[in-house]
Amino acid sequence: MEYPKFDSYSVIGINHRDAPVEIREKFCLDAEKKMELLDEARRQGISSLFIISTCNRTEIVARETTHNVLIRLLTNYSGGSPEEFHKFGFAYKGRRAIEHLFNVSTGLDSQILGDLQIIKQVKEGYEFSVGQNMIDGEMHRLIQSVFRAHKRSRSETSLGQGAATVAYAAVKFACCTFRSLHDKKILLVGTGKLGTITCKNLLSMGAKNLTLVNRTRDHAEFLAGRFDLEVADMEFLPQQIANADLVIVSTGSNKPIITMDHMQKSQVKRKFKVMLTFPCPGILNRK
Repeated sequence: MEYPKFDSYSVIGINHRDAPVEIREKFCLDAEKKMELLDEARRQGISSLFIISTCNRTEIVARETTHNVLIRLLTNYSGGSPEEFHKFGFAYKGRRAIEHLFNVSTGLDSQILGDLQIIKQVKEGYEFSVGQNMIDGEMHRLIQSVFRAHKRSRSETSLGQGAATVAYAAVKFACCTFRSLHDKKILLVGTGKLGTITCKNLLSMGAKNLTLVNRTRDHAEFLAGRFDLEVADMEFLPQQIANADLVIVSTGSNKPIITMDHMQKSQVKRKFKVMLTFPCPGILNRK
């Protein structure tokens, strides 16, 4: 029986452990850049590579190549520089690289221990490369082992008993802060996949007065229609913030959604407010 060659695996990347959010944002890769990176990797003779890309990390997992090649690919196709990578990034080889992939995929390396979202993001990266014929047989077998390890981590350990996502953790934090969400005016900015999860979590925790705001109003109205909620236009964001007790921002934007200008009306009222922003959490308490 031929065993896997651990030394053939490499992982390089930027993540939340060492890189601040403004650096992580520079290394983000959209679908177009991922495609270009894979094409360039193929031209350089790499036959097996996939990318894990979230708000907290951009990582490349590959076989039969060097760290320098992977770092060059990442910096060429992202907004990050080689100098920034060498200051904030990491590079693992062999068994250490494989252990890191298992830790990431089971949520052991996440901001929220056991985060359920990360395995979906690993699958997305893997399937994207499968579609481009950039996963060889050995990498495929490794990934199947990773998926099995994730299932075992949920069924055989207590990882699934806590807050399973950043969205859930944010809502739990709000509940602990206010004790009850029943009588609180809540503004949710962003109604995409993560925003929808957050909305459901808020409702399950007793929220009643919930207003949705989204750049595309139709998306907000669709979600609001399912749960009989209010919708406001983005242009009225300052007024909505001023009237809210709790503001949660959950978008995929690379730029700040709420600025100091949006907060002017709220500052005049001087009311107690909690603001939560994620996928990259930030908390503002103010009286």
